[in-house]
Amino acid sequence: MLEIIAITPIMKRAAVMRARILAFSFLNGDVLAFVISNYIQRPS
Repeated sequence: MLEIIAITPIMKRAAVMRARILAFSFLNGDVLAFVISNYIQRPS
């Protein structure tokens, strides 16, 4: 349970970064940023 609690803030930050990249790609029409945001969403 402690591990999950420790990881949760990191996951939230990652989700915020994804949202920022996604918004950036739409605002700028940048296809590359959109692809990168989708790539980051996939578990590596």
